[in-house]
Amino acid sequence: MDNGLLCLPPAEFAVHLITTDREGAARHAHQFASIAAFDYFDEDVIRALSAYLITTYGITSVVGTTEKVVLWAALLRAQFGLPGASPDVIERMRDKVRMKERLTLTAVRTPAYTRVHALQDIVDFQAQFGRIVLKPTAGVGSMGLQILDTPAQVLALDKGHFSDGAWQVEEFIDGHMLHCDFIALAGQIQFCSVSQYVTPPGRYQDDYFGGSFIVTDAGLQERVRQIAQEIVQAFEFETGVCHLELFHTPRDELVFCEIAARPGGGGIEWPVQHLYGINLFSEHVRVSCVAPDTMTYPRLPLRAGTAGYVGLLARPGFEVTNIQSFSGHPNIKRESLRIAVGSRLGGPRHCTDYMAHFFVTAEDRSEFQEIVTHLCRGAVSLRPFSGPEVLNV
Repeated sequence: MDNGLLCLPPAEFAVHLITTDREGAARHAHQFASIAAFDYFDEDVIRALSAYLITTYGITSVVGTTEKVVLWAALLRAQFGLPGASPDVIERMRDKVRMKERLTLTAVRTPAYTRVHALQDIVDFQAQFGRIVLKPTAGVGSMGLQILDTPAQVLALDKGHFSDGAWQVEEFIDGHMLHCDFIALAGQIQFCSVSQYVTPPGRYQDDYFGGSFIVTDAGLQERVRQIAQEIVQAFEFETGVCHLELFHTPRDELVFCEIAARPGGGGIEWPVQHLYGINLFSEHVRVSCVAPDTMTYPRLPLRAGTAGYVGLLARPGFEVTNIQSFSGHPNIKRESLRIAVGSRLGGPRHCTDYMAHFFVTAEDRSEFQEIVTHLCRGAVSLRPFSGPEVLNV
């Protein structure tokens, strides 16, 4: 499903849906062969149900579109001999240490890094590199990410938190962060869209907004495409939609950050569809099921200008006093509000935990940035509050 549209035509495919969106499933029940809706994800229950559906209905494709389920989908494919990326390929594209290890023998530059097994590992790494980034090896949405500048910050960390090897540290890389969504077919990149974050995802707890806009520099797009192709080959990834993040340094270097075997989230699908006519989620499901060897996708945008999205994040300890709708603004093509006047806010849980979300078109980067500033200043008014009632959005 994507915004109420079925990714595959029901006349050609019998689609079975497992979801936590009961309301959405009820609205679109006529489009599916079967629906199982849960209040929350229980891995054992969902695996058992998936196995039942596969064996009962002769299902031939299992696809995951979110980080939470891409590995489950791969394990089911392996269990039932279905085509698609193997668990090993998916695991190396989820573990932030393994993914950088995989690139060691390529020309792709990565930050210096190490897996953490004890607090002393972080102490030693910070002494060598100064400013460093600590994050879970299998994290998503910048959850748990910390930027550490001093030995005192490192020593203040919980000593017993790192014994399981589920954390890593890497050197801090200055520069912008680029986001690349690409479609690979038979190990060859057929489509590549590049965007730039308006603020680094790791700063979401400081800036309280996020988003990105499509990069229209053809030279930079081609450089990113070439790096993405080298990464696809290194990871032995065959078919599907992935997203890749790269640092773009002040010295014009491109440095690997991380990759995921799924479309990007947060709203990136809107500007990509607007400029290229491609729905990333639909294509991920479609090519994963059909597995064509090649397809023709646009190499350059089909429209002039740029497009992007911006999301406003909740400030903990603040109450919403006013909401200004921008739905009538000619450059705001989509608006989603998850708050109301009087909402008392907790902090964001991850970098796309938006209280207000906008899809924006613009003539160029400068106009896009002006609109972002306008939204940040005028969309939601807040005032501090004191009291226990908090709404996490």
